[in-house]
Amino acid sequence: KRLSRRHVRVDFYITEGPQTLVKKIRLAGTKVLKKSRITNNLSLQEAGFFNSGYLSEPALHHDQKRIPHLLKIEGFPEGELLETKIEVNQWKDRATVRFVIEEGLSHRVAALHFSGTLHLSDKKLRKKIELEPGKPWSELALRNDAERLKALYADHGYPYAEIRPTSEVDPSSGAVTVTFQVEAGIKVIVDEILIIGIDHSRSSTVRSAIPQKRRRPYSQAKILKGESTLRKLGSFAAVDIEVLGLKEKKEKVQLLVNVQERRHLVFDIKASYSTDDKFSGSFTFTNLDVFGFGKRMNVKLQGGFDLQRGEWNYIDPHLLGGDFEMVIGLFVQDENRPSFNVTDIGSSLSFLREIGRTMTVLAKYEVQRSIFRGGTPSPDDETNDRTLPHGSASFNYDSRDYFADPHKGLFGLATVDYFNPFIGSGANFFKMSGQLAYYISPVKRFTLVNSLRAEGIVPATSGTTVPRSELLFVGGDYSIRGFGQDKAGPRAADGSPAGQQFTILFNSELQFRIAGKFKLAGFFDTAVAANDFTINSRTLRHSAGVGLRYVTPVGPVRLDYGIKLDPRTGEQFGRLHFTFGYAF
Repeated sequence: KRLSRRHVRVDFYITEGPQTLVKKIRLAGTKVLKKSRITNNLSLQEAGFFNSGYLSEPALHHDQKRIPHLLKIEGFPEGELLETKIEVNQWKDRATVRFVIEEGLSHRVAALHFSGTLHLSDKKLRKKIELEPGKPWSELALRNDAERLKALYADHGYPYAEIRPTSEVDPSSGAVTVTFQVEAGIKVIVDEILIIGIDHSRSSTVRSAIPQKRRRPYSQAKILKGESTLRKLGSFAAVDIEVLGLKEKKEKVQLLVNVQERRHLVFDIKASYSTDDKFSGSFTFTNLDVFGFGKRMNVKLQGGFDLQRGEWNYIDPHLLGGDFEMVIGLFVQDENRPSFNVTDIGSSLSFLREIGRTMTVLAKYEVQRSIFRGGTPSPDDETNDRTLPHGSASFNYDSRDYFADPHKGLFGLATVDYFNPFIGSGANFFKMSGQLAYYISPVKRFTLVNSLRAEGIVPATSGTTVPRSELLFVGGDYSIRGFGQDKAGPRAADGSPAGQQFTILFNSELQFRIAGKFKLAGFFDTAVAANDFTINSRTLRHSAGVGLRYVTPVGPVRLDYGIKLDPRTGEQFGRLHFTFGYAF
């Protein structure tokens, strides 16, 4: 419709028709090949709880091109897709997709050889590659293994190595004999390491962070490791290591390390609010490069209605040139909880190591002096002042796609603490905790999160009294919503929260992205708190509710209203929670 001389409105009228789901994907024509090796790698997926399973024409065309490629990877270089059949039911809401293929002759590795100027052992070469006798053969696998061998030689001082793979195929059986012809070339030495861009940092700090040393054989892996370690120090905004002389294929090369320093003194001020903790604020002073040695130090002061804390930390991110991070800490804090008030003074020593991109291990030893200033019910053995030394070990796994707003992935955490007496003071018990959270987005805009947390205290000797500050409580912003802090568990005779030695929390939340960074959520929480494994109406509590989220780069601002599903005499109907961060 013409609106003016220069403007025309175009309207599109769409008839959607029924939405078709893929009920079954079938693969016909296979004789040797396991069908799941193909179907598990297709864009089309059967409809189910974890898959939307829509029949999509672009996805179908993609799979039609991909199937011949997958057949080649599985050792069928002559394999092809003959026909695609789609059978739709009479209501056109379910479909069966059938791919008819022809495998051809199966090609498998019968023998594997290395020849030429090797310089490296046969065992080391075989360990590096994926092809081996009995496995499927493909051109892609052959090329990839050649690249792996080239990288192996570059890590052992031979960056100019040339790898020429050849394959001899028996046309009757499909047996393949693979030979890698190796010309290692000259051995290259790193003659000098040049550093530019440093002002505050010491050159010795930069050199110690790079495993590649002067007058040692060239190693591509050590150079890449050095770049990674320098970035992890935290004192450099940018790091680049260039190898001079490599393009000219010289026997002696130099490393040019170009770094850009950050401002090493950093101040950070934060303010926050939560329903449980009310208003709080913190001030942090951090030195990112103490005396130019690549170590960090920070002082943090935190204040609020219920928690005041001061701490000092010294961090060595590259302990003794290895992969461990060491943290030495001192702290003093004053905490007010519904059933106790305590002042803690202590120090700790921690060692942390990241394993790949998803795993972290931590070992820690801490000595803490707890001074109880009061408690409800009145002070007893649980609130005696005492020194609490304890060692802990924890393992963390995190495969979530995005920390601030995850849509899929798995998060797991397991921790074991052992508290032991110190010069006749303290207690002797184990404290164990674990969490497992699973994120999935089966449909666009929706994310389902299920989290299971468990904690337990096991006395190591009879007659052990666990300090009240170490007992377990449930209820609050980050526990079972709809309840006040610590108020979802059993109560003492005077009605105050009674700490327990065993808890289980299950949280399930369905999130819906409304628009932009806003999300709606519906949740169900349940918790058990007891001194043993007893689960009954006294120890088991439930809540459900709805919430609103605004996602920021470091986590969501969260507004939730939880309703008690099993209210007891004197309890409120529900509770409003306003805080920062996810509930679990």
